[in-house]
Amino acid sequence: MPPTPTTKKLKKRKKPTSDRTMSASGSSSDSDSDSRPGSAMSIDSDGPDTHSTPVRGSRPSPMDLDDDDSSYDSGTRIGPSDRTSFRAGAPPKRAWSDGSDSGSDGPARPSSAAKRVRVAAPDSDPQGKPADGPARPSTAGPSPSSNQSPGMAALTALIGPLPGPVPGPQHLTVAMQTGTTPAQNAANPPQPGAQQQVAAQQQTGAQQGAKNLNAFLRTDAARIDDVKYYPVFSVENGRVGSVNFGTTRTPSPFGAKMGDHTSSWAGVVDSIHAGVFGKTLDGAVQELRDRQDAADKWMDGPLPNGADPPVLKLWKMLDEADRNARHDLVQGYAFRVRSELDKADKIIKAAAAAGRPLTAAETNEVGAHLSEALGHHAAYRNMLPLATVPAAADRGSIGSGEGTHRNNVLAIDIAMNERRKDPNAPLPSADAVKKAGEGLHAMFSMSAATREARLGEALKPQELKKTKADMEAISRYTRELRGGIAAAVLPPTAANGGTGVKRITQLTTPGALKDLAEHLKKLTEEDPANPNPADKVTAFTDEHKNDPENALAGLARDGIWVVNELERLAALPKPPAGELNTLRKRAETLAVWHDGLDDVITRLSRPEADVRADTALMLAHMINDHQGNMATAYPEAVKATGFLQDAAGNVDPAAAAREMLRKYIADGEAAGTLKVEQGERDNLLAAFDAAYASLNHTPKIAADSRWVVGSRNTGLVVGIRNDVPMILGRAAAPPGIDGMGAHITAWKTETDAVKSMVEKVRANGGGDAEIIDRFKTETENDLKGKLMTELAPALPSGQLDKGQLRRIADAAYAVRAADTPEKAIQAYLTFRNVLPFATVDSGGRSGHGESRATVAKGTFDEVALGDEAALRAAAFARDAAGQITAAKEAIADLRTYSGATYNADPAFVQMIDDVAKKMDRKADILATGHKGVIKDLIFKTRKSEHLRVFNMTK
Repeated sequence: MPPTPTTKKLKKRKKPTSDRTMSASGSSSDSDSDSRPGSAMSIDSDGPDTHSTPVRGSRPSPMDLDDDDSSYDSGTRIGPSDRTSFRAGAPPKRAWSDGSDSGSDGPARPSSAAKRVRVAAPDSDPQGKPADGPARPSTAGPSPSSNQSPGMAALTALIGPLPGPVPGPQHLTVAMQTGTTPAQNAANPPQPGAQQQVAAQQQTGAQQGAKNLNAFLRTDAARIDDVKYYPVFSVENGRVGSVNFGTTRTPSPFGAKMGDHTSSWAGVVDSIHAGVFGKTLDGAVQELRDRQDAADKWMDGPLPNGADPPVLKLWKMLDEADRNARHDLVQGYAFRVRSELDKADKIIKAAAAAGRPLTAAETNEVGAHLSEALGHHAAYRNMLPLATVPAAADRGSIGSGEGTHRNNVLAIDIAMNERRKDPNAPLPSADAVKKAGEGLHAMFSMSAATREARLGEALKPQELKKTKADMEAISRYTRELRGGIAAAVLPPTAANGGTGVKRITQLTTPGALKDLAEHLKKLTEEDPANPNPADKVTAFTDEHKNDPENALAGLARDGIWVVNELERLAALPKPPAGELNTLRKRAETLAVWHDGLDDVITRLSRPEADVRADTALMLAHMINDHQGNMATAYPEAVKATGFLQDAAGNVDPAAAAREMLRKYIADGEAAGTLKVEQGERDNLLAAFDAAYASLNHTPKIAADSRWVVGSRNTGLVVGIRNDVPMILGRAAAPPGIDGMGAHITAWKTETDAVKSMVEKVRANGGGDAEIIDRFKTETENDLKGKLMTELAPALPSGQLDKGQLRRIADAAYAVRAADTPEKAIQAYLTFRNVLPFATVDSGGRSGHGESRATVAKGTFDEVALGDEAALRAAAFARDAAGQITAAKEAIADLRTYSGATYNADPAFVQMIDDVAKKMDRKADILATGHKGVIKDLIFKTRKSEHLRVFNMTK
């Protein structure tokens, strides 16, 4: 639902008198212009300056909207125009940026520290035509009927039908003050569409040194930051084995909000994994080079026939703010991929020229370059149009169950991979194939794709024409209302002899409000049957926020309030100054909705065929991309389910894509809500067929899926970048703890301690071997120390029963067996996270600002640890015998497990056995002296350990 207008006092900015004086015609001026009577308020606009001769008797600007402040309140909604989205024909917007470091790898996004309105209404030429699009047709306001849109019905109930044509929005105040409407100049032909104008402006700007957002170089001139996405390659016998992508994501085009992936991100990375798996290092380099070449070929510009490549068309559909936010990133990421691949290629070719294999150090170096290249390639793909779209929920993207769907799809490829090794292995069951088919479709978010492609607009053009007429009629009336109040009610001025001690609001004439109310009544026909029409707009809820009528609802609701208040104050002999000022401010809030409405009206003025073609191209591109990901990553599932087949069973990706869309419209989620107009589905499907063919890309089913042996991604990924550990994600919580649990020592503190240890080893001249030895020593010390021997017997029985002690031993041995710093660090952090009471089930999961904490107390979850210690003390008080029995059984199981699992390393087995004996003795002590001991034991031991680790970071 649109935000409720506020009467909060907005910061005023002093201006020169010439800047405060404005034209009564309300023409937009430059980016410093404020809201002006009758104007289509252009705030923070980067459009060309337009000035008109001031009209005699013009008033000072009634309101400044804090134009000096660089922040923008993301909670201030401006109707549909506020979405960073595809808006064919939309006027250009200014890039969002508050100039601060948001802590995200993505484009700079606005801060919510202070209110700021980001709108850009179409400017008008002297004849009233929008400067960025064709002249709007004059549309008579519809008469009241049951077919009216909710917003129009609401305001019509208050003001009656709006007679006559709708004048251009820039000249409404003139029409009100003079009783005339400037005539349209028929001699001037319609202006080109918004995108053509933007392209022309950018071409002109490029000649003058301005940034051309539709032209690209593969360059790092903007010095973009490294992406914090670092997939780790394993190389076995000179070939790429598994690639661990972890759970970290690449930067989002939408900043902190991740948005919705149209094709599952898991499918994207699995397709990349499948492409490089099993290849030699030089083969992997060439695979990634080919993938990047295919992904960014559109950046080379028009095709030989002069047409734009499909992705360039989609790029141009993004609004200017979105293109500006992505422009440097797509150029920089494309450059970085090639740069890293060139470095890897140079090492490989040097060894080949010398007639020798790569050394271990060279292999690691090539792997590091491949990690950088793959990470930046994935980041590049995520910045492409439609890879990620704005989430439906205000809080950003939420989970969609893609992990479950991926597992169902993988099950087929894993089963067939087993049959490749053993022909007698069982075939997947019919139920498994059915689930895989559902998963392949569910890994594509048709709801997100159709929402972004504006499917509803393509399927019900006649309804949208009526909606557009409603919008124009309400826009006309409410502009008259807003402009009239701005002319009738003066801004607050200093009283008491100009001392500024008190400010008062005055009317231009004593009867100004009454005159305005009478004037507005003359524009409408009263409807006495609806004395309280405000209730008519309550149907607008959050579920309508993506409807084109969002701004319309805002005008209807806020316009009703302003009209009612105007009539109430007009009836008073002397309206109170404070209430007049509130009326003036509330009237100015209509400007926000006017600008949002202008954007929508411009979009809805486009020819039906153009709207349909754009929707078809967007959907064809997204579905085709998804098909390619699935065919590369999960070939056996694709074949078994017929995912790319037509109705006759032939492989036909185009027909399969068409059927996906047809079913969604006819039988799927959209069927009950779209209300498709007669014949429009077939029109869209025909356009979709043409758009799919224009992509010139047929998804190919991969030969095999051997990569699935390494398909399990861990939550923790460790690489080395410039000799510094690159730690992404988090280690899994101990068994028996829900989710990630609450870290007693902040995870960032643990990782900073690791980085500090590596740095100190390097500073002392140590290499990889010394780094590995350092983590082995740390692990042995922790294993033999109080964290295990004192605290393990006090662990919750549920965690002991589920094998936490086994997990600790496994992680410790992984450190012992590590042969690279990356493996040692990953195993060590995993070990640290499963030590007793390192992670607990009490407390929150929000992190408590740990990434910003710089003192020991700020990185220690005292509350969660205190709660857990109290719970353990209470459990022992209730049933000490039961707790001790569980501990002793788990300790005995650990000794048996260690001897059977690690018998090839007698020294490790002995170390575990020694630790187990100490734990057993501690359990006996706790059995007899637990009262008042358990809570202090847990809290003091963990706090001491926290201080030790924290001091390592200094």
